[in-house]
Amino acid sequence: MSEGARSPQAVRSSVTDHLEKHAKASGQSFNVAKRRFVMSRFLARVFAVDPQRWILKGGVGMMVRLPESRYSRDIDIMAVSGTVDPVADLRHAVGQHIDHFRFDIGPATALSNGKGATVTVTARIGTNTFETFSIDLVDWRRPLVGPVEHHTIPRVVDTDDFPPETTVQLYPLADQIADKICAMYELHGAVVQRSSGRYRDLVDLLLISMFLQIELAPVVEAVERERVLRGIERLPATLESPGPDWDNGWRKEAQRSPLPEEHHVLDAGLYAAGRCYNRVLAARPTVEHSARWNPGRGVWED
Repeated sequence: MSEGARSPQAVRSSVTDHLEKHAKASGQSFNVAKRRFVMSRFLARVFAVDPQRWILKGGVGMMVRLPESRYSRDIDIMAVSGTVDPVADLRHAVGQHIDHFRFDIGPATALSNGKGATVTVTARIGTNTFETFSIDLVDWRRPLVGPVEHHTIPRVVDTDDFPPETTVQLYPLADQIADKICAMYELHGAVVQRSSGRYRDLVDLLLISMFLQIELAPVVEAVERERVLRGIERLPATLESPGPDWDNGWRKEAQRSPLPEEHHVLDAGLYAAGRCYNRVLAARPTVEHSARWNPGRGVWED
């Protein structure tokens, strides 16, 4: 159906009805279903205009790669190397209308780590705000180890008011695993260093090991590159608690996640994840012969 064929009020009412039914059927809250739908339409717009300019990272990238993954409130996206003004390019992309939404991007604010910028996006149908969310535009920091992947955005609701979702470029799995392992063990603070609170990264690492095949060699290489880039002096030889706050912090995060209850205790979660990632840590800095993680059997196959 063309964009002008129905009034904004009719489209908004129809989409809301579809989302309420989807939320009830999937066991999600309406607000979660709505935000996932809006973010999927935003990404469809961005990648339809210039599919080679962007690489999707973070929790939304996980949801595209692995629908079983945790819900993410914002989008992490990386502009490919050589992009001069990513915020301006993003504004140009979302200004190309392919459906009923209008996306307005607010002023950019530098990320606290100096590695990019964050913007707030307001999604409107007609003149009324439908949803808001934030985007972290992260800098291209190092050459990627794994190949960029291409996945179709899962369709949240099936409605003729909106065209099918498009294919997006995803941050390589090897590099994503490396980011998450290193983020868990990176220390913060110039004078008094404190451990990370990246409980969500362990959630993602567990979900990856439960559902996805992993190639050992590129992950080992990516972990070592990321360790050097972050200035991490030491990574453990096996997965261990990153700090004293992790017992309570992990329990709360795990209970909100899709993980089964047996992983809600930190030691159990680390043990389960360690079946996969301990070999990665032990193999650093390089491996001569690769292996493949079999998620169904929970073993590395040489």
